[in-house]
Amino acid sequence: MFKKIAGLLVFLFLPVVCACAQEGKLEVVTTLFPTYDFAKQIGKDKINVSLLLPPGVEPHTFEPKPQDVVRINKADIFIYTGKYMEPWAGDLLKGVSNKKLVALDVSSGIELMAAADHDEGDAEDHAGEYHEKGDEPGHHHGGKDPHIWVDLGNDQVMVDTIAKAFADKDPANSDFY
Repeated sequence: MFKKIAGLLVFLFLPVVCACAQEGKLEVVTTLFPTYDFAKQIGKDKINVSLLLPPGVEPHTFEPKPQDVVRINKADIFIYTGKYMEPWAGDLLKGVSNKKLVALDVSSGIELMAAADHDEGDAEDHAGEYHEKGDEPGHHHGGKDPHIWVDLGNDQVMVDTIAKAFADKDPANSDFY
């Protein structure tokens, strides 16, 4: 009988213990895999990071679901790649009630190349999205190439931007970031 009660208590309190173990970590939500990977490498075990867009989803025309808004509302930092890559992000952020959320546009400080400079000869772009020559219907970049992570100089700017946001949001671990 004692073993059953002890087992039940462990079963009931395990989620509480696990939740406490996660406390103190920054909760980060990113839109695309490159920013997810940057965040994961910068934050390591100091953060919980999740990817908002499932694999294979077109980032330009993604339509967030209510549970996506809930997940972002629970986050400390939301990382997106800018208005040309995720034009829906601005509207999504208007619906977020978390006043402490840091919405981080990692394209800030990066000059976007003209879309004509982007290698349109590739059938597959760097995020795994399929593109014909030029923009698809409903796939407008405003004449700019939003695929900023394919340039190593841009990557360094993005990594620095993410690290600074982590350090500002979590001053106790700022030297780590």
